[in-house]
Amino acid sequence: GDPERGATPAVLRAVANQAPPPVQPFVNRSPPMGPAGLVRAGLVFVFVLPLRLVLFCIAIVLAWMFSGMATLGWPALADRPMPAWRRAFLAPVPSLWRAWIFSLGYHRLQVSGTRAPRSEAPIVVVNHQSFVDIFIMYALGLPMFVAKKEVGRIPFGSQIIRAGQTLMVDRTSRDSSELILQQIKERATSAEPWPQLIMFPEGTCTNGEALIMFKKGAFTAGVPVQPVTIKYLWHSVDPSKVYGGGPGIGSIIFRLLTTLDSGAEVSFLPVVHPTEAEVHDPILYAERVRQIMSEHLKV
Repeated sequence: GDPERGATPAVLRAVANQAPPPVQPFVNRSPPMGPAGLVRAGLVFVFVLPLRLVLFCIAIVLAWMFSGMATLGWPALADRPMPAWRRAFLAPVPSLWRAWIFSLGYHRLQVSGTRAPRSEAPIVVVNHQSFVDIFIMYALGLPMFVAKKEVGRIPFGSQIIRAGQTLMVDRTSRDSSELILQQIKERATSAEPWPQLIMFPEGTCTNGEALIMFKKGAFTAGVPVQPVTIKYLWHSVDPSKVYGGGPGIGSIIFRLLTTLDSGAEVSFLPVVHPTEAEVHDPILYAERVRQIMSEHLKV
């Protein structure tokens, strides 16, 4: 018979509380390294890692140098787009970030769909799984983000972030958050040649098993957005940096550097135009875009 028949409500609640949720988006799914995995990692460590480290260091240092040249004498909080002569220094930077990603073992970066110009989609929204997401966008020539101010303290980060004309937000300050919403709208609706603004509307990293509720910031301007999805193709190292636990960035980078091969799929989806109701209700707009991305990712 049914084992639950006749069970008391207290027993049923206890069973339900112990059962794992069907989806756990805040768990890094990297499996433990067995004997075969340790052997493979050891071989990569000896024969491949030295070459990867050379490429890793050269790419990031050169990207930092070109970014520094572009921003030399440029105000840290400039309220106008960087002029063309400064942007010329940044021409090699996407290729350098592609090389940096390659050094992490991402030999396959499959891009599908068509990137819309800024005139059609001033804002690009991307699902967020890993710090690698940012560098994939850099490699595709999309450098302007909304980021928490703490990232400015990352080594080599300040010049690179300034070169992308990233908007910095202090998440502990309501005034800062309100100012960022205003700046997002100003840049998204400006006639000046700003780059497209890249935003991760989930607001944190997940492991790709689900798209959590989108925050409204990317949708408050009421402008068309282009959804972009990133799906990682991995066998032994989940690159997701989830903040509910799991390995840190240093551990993930080391495991990526000692993994033979990984890949990623990047899909540019059709531009989404807000309805009149969504222009006045950014949460409604955000949820429709989330559903479109979720259906594409099949999560």
